[in-house]
Amino acid sequence: MARPSSRLSTSRAGRINTAFNPMSSQGIHTPLPMTAGGVNTYNMPKDRRYYMHTIKSHMNMIREEIIKLQRQTAVHRTAGNQTSFRKIAESSAQIYSENQETLTIYNLVLEIQASQDKYVKLSYETNLLKEKNKQSLIDLDNLISAKVLREESIATIKKEIEEEQRHVQEIIDSLPNKDKAQYMDLFAANTVIIPKIRHTEGELKLCQESYKQMKRTLNKSSAKQKYCNLIQGLNKAKQHKESLQLQSKEALTPSEQRENLIQQVRSNKADTESLTNMMKLLEQDYQNKEERLEMLKFQLSESNAKHLKKHKELRQRELLINSFNSTFLEKSKSLKERIQTAKREILLLLNASSKSISDLNFEELDNIQLNLNQSSEADINQRIQLFALRLTRLQDCKIKYEKEITKVKEKSGNLKREIKKFENPERVNEDLNTKCKHQSQKCNELQQTLFTTKAAVAETERIQEEIDPQLFDNNIYKEIQNLEKEIEEVDNEIQNLKGCIGRVQVRESISNKLREIESLASSRNEQLIKNGRSKKPTMSASSP
Repeated sequence: MARPSSRLSTSRAGRINTAFNPMSSQGIHTPLPMTAGGVNTYNMPKDRRYYMHTIKSHMNMIREEIIKLQRQTAVHRTAGNQTSFRKIAESSAQIYSENQETLTIYNLVLEIQASQDKYVKLSYETNLLKEKNKQSLIDLDNLISAKVLREESIATIKKEIEEEQRHVQEIIDSLPNKDKAQYMDLFAANTVIIPKIRHTEGELKLCQESYKQMKRTLNKSSAKQKYCNLIQGLNKAKQHKESLQLQSKEALTPSEQRENLIQQVRSNKADTESLTNMMKLLEQDYQNKEERLEMLKFQLSESNAKHLKKHKELRQRELLINSFNSTFLEKSKSLKERIQTAKREILLLLNASSKSISDLNFEELDNIQLNLNQSSEADINQRIQLFALRLTRLQDCKIKYEKEITKVKEKSGNLKREIKKFENPERVNEDLNTKCKHQSQKCNELQQTLFTTKAAVAETERIQEEIDPQLFDNNIYKEIQNLEKEIEEVDNEIQNLKGCIGRVQVRESISNKLREIESLASSRNEQLIKNGRSKKPTMSASSP
């Protein structure tokens, strides 16, 4: 069966009448069902399109009503808010006038502050100029004093030069004719050489300037720097090649190395034999010296025994004197007057003792020791003083004799050594002959090595002459050379990159520091602005 069409038929009655429809609380008319041509719509098929059409018509009507209501609310709102807007305008005008007055006051204060700042700046600049003027005057005085000192030093130097020239002229005049002619020749040669030296110095300065200029141009252009680096690398490669060629020339063949090792072994054997002989001789000398040392120790022990005996005797005498002094302190009150008289006598005795010290004998000392107990206190004091003087004299003699003994011993030792050397002249002659033979053997061995090295050098030169054309014609050798050049170029580029990286790192560190400085400056400026703003109200309050 055919489906009936959902399309509405054309209206015969025209416009839809909604006057008799009821109105809602919002003022919206509910539409009645549509009638077309007197035909009831309830008899029409009601599908989805029908309902969509009805919904859209209702939506359009709702939109129109909303727009009407919005217009009405806007009109009512403007009418109600006119009074509040007037009040706000009046208050804002009043605030504007007040702010205008404060702004004029603030501008006046700023002008006053600017004039004061100008005055302060001018005074500060004038003070700075005065200080600079004073410093410049001091510098001028120093320069004038330095100039005077310089002129004085120049005058003294000129006088010295004139005196030296006069002295030189006198020396030249006093020279004989031959020396004078020789001096004149040398003077003429010096006058010829001096301009040459100056010319070479000028050329050297020009070369230095050109070198600096070339360095500047190289620093400006990277291509020239690369070219210069390539030339330097090429020179280094040439030097390396020459060194390798020399090493190849100096390299020995296995047979030559074997011969050298054999010769070294022979020389080492000869050296070991000579060293063993020297060791035996040194051992013999060491034994002789030890025997001599024992003899000297025995002699020293004997001399020390004699000195010990004398020292014991003197020690015993000193003990006796100390015991006497200990008893003498107890009797000091009664013996003060005697001591004063004894001192006067001692001075006389000292003069006499200085004359009689040369005639001193140990036997007299022994006799004096026996007579000590029999003599009086004054005599004992006199004798004590004499003993002290004689002891000092004996000590001086002892030191002098010990020095002389050591000198004599050293001389005797040197003489004995020389005598031992020349006791057996035949042995000395034999030693010299053996050394001469050993040196002649070494000379012959060196001549043989020289001959073999010359032959090896000639052989290597011949081999190199045969190999060089083969190498230059070989493509592999050329490729190796090209690879070496490329490797050198890569190394140079790596070095340049390292230098650039180092510069970039330095620049980065500098830029970081500049940023830190900028941040500090900005923070400082912000603080100054805040301080200025906090000061402005106080200034405006004080100005009226």
